[in-house]
Amino acid sequence: MINTIRGIVEIKAEKEAKERDRAERDRDRDLQTTIAVVGVGGGVSGLAGSCYPYLIAPDPQTKTIPLELPSASSTLHPFVWAMLWSIILGLVGALIAEGVTMLIWPESNRWKNGKRE
Repeated sequence: MINTIRGIVEIKAEKEAKERDRAERDRDRDLQTTIAVVGVGGGVSGLAGSCYPYLIAPDPQTKTIPLELPSASSTLHPFVWAMLWSIILGLVGALIAEGVTMLIWPESNRWKNGKRE
């Protein structure tokens, strides 16, 4: 009788250990995915921010980028445009990276049933 109970307890403990290992693997995979997505988003954002000044036409007489006060013109300051595009493209890059990781590792889909787990 005691051996039977001992066997049942060992089987239950083994099942719980397997479940903990699986949950730990899932957490590790989610962490790696999050790090990858944030890294791609940050990289795209940095690239967009560093490339944006090359899209602004410099003043042909002085060969410099005109830096006017925001109140002096009706458009946004080039720095504001660079920051906005940097943030927007960084978010787009992060979303694309999240989609790619879902395609590569379907089991790492953190957005099940429309909710993030």
